Amino acid sequence: MAISGAGSSDNDKKATNQASAAEREAQRRIAEATRNVRSAENESRQQIDDIKDEYVKQSATEQARQQAQLETERQKSYRAVRELQKATTTDQGRTRRQGERDLSDLKNHYRDSVYQTTQDSEQELARIKGSNTRAIDFENRTAKEELEQGQHEHQTQIQGARQEHEQKREALTTQQRKEFEELRDKTEVAREQSREHFEQRYQSLNHEQDETLNRLWDRASGEIRRTRESTAARLAAYSDRQADPFYKQMNLDTKLSENADEYILTARIPEHEREHVVVSVKGNNLVISGSRRNEEHLDHPDGSGQNTSSFQSYSESHPISWPVESKLITKTYSGDTLEVRVPKKDANHIVPQYQAPKPERVRAERPRYPDNIPYAHSPDSEKAQKELAEKNASTDGDRSTRRYDKTLG
Repeated sequence: MAISGAGSSDNDKKATNQASAAEREAQRRIAEATRNVRSAENESRQQIDDIKDEYVKQSATEQARQQAQLETERQKSYRAVRELQKATTTDQGRTRRQGERDLSDLKNHYRDSVYQTTQDSEQELARIKGSNTRAIDFENRTAKEELEQGQHEHQTQIQGARQEHEQKREALTTQQRKEFEELRDKTEVAREQSREHFEQRYQSLNHEQDETLNRLWDRASGEIRRTRESTAARLAAYSDRQADPFYKQMNLDTKLSENADEYILTARIPEHEREHVVVSVKGNNLVISGSRRNEEHLDHPDGSGQNTSSFQSYSESHPISWPVESKLITKTYSGDTLEVRVPKKDANHIVPQYQAPKPERVRAERPRYPDNIPYAHSPDSEKAQKELAEKNASTDGDRSTRRYDKTLG
């Protein structure tokens, strides 16, 4: 019975390896199709971001140019207003000075006339007193009229200059406002045209990217569907046995590490199986092994009964390159994690051991799928069959050191 169990284990191992290879191939194709779709999505997002950045840069450049042009026109207007104000101030000052000079000349003339008249009056006071008084009154009235006339002319000139200045300023303000309105209208038109152009280009790129993504998605979906159909067809012959937990391998998730003083082996061991786990050193291998048994009994109301008894043994070995102290092995548990520490021997106490010649490695052929397994008929499935045939012809056998012995009691 043990011999038949070993033969069944070899067949199971071959079937498992064959199914694992087909499953890994399917996963690789699915991952490749997914990467292609993600790469296309990233390229599309990058193109859209580049277009947005270009539009933002163009808008900023156009706005800066318009602001500079507005600032230039504003500075020109300010200079024109300042020059007009300066010219008006100069004209006002010149007119005021001219009026003051005329007034001063008139006053000097009046003073001289009064002085001359006074001298003449003193010489001929008795003779022309009445005539001189009338002349003085006449001169006073004349001087007053001339002064009033000069002031009136001066005010008229100032008022004319002020009105002319106001008219020029209003004309310049109106012209500047009109130019500003025209520039603003042109800016709005250019901005609207730029926005419409961006929207059209954005919609076009979105449409193109959607079509590209749809084509990639259809292609990837077809590839995934064909891969799944091919994989399902290959695994159909083994699905019944693989679904039975009795035929599945037990994975302990072992990891071996080392430092200068010891080897450290970690494994996943459920709490209810700790008592049946053994760690030992066999030759140059560190071996962790164990067994488990399960018995079930069920009584039916009609008096019949069912009994089921199962037994499973498992082991994993890891090569070690340095002699160890097998009697000083320690085991500690942390939850479901077993940690085994194996101290290394001191280099001064190592006794040379006899090294038996190693047998020559035999090159084992990879198991092939039976010819009666159905395949999905498609160009991709035929290509996958050819690739699988090439791999079966060129791949070495499994070199794993794990061993699982299972017998049904």
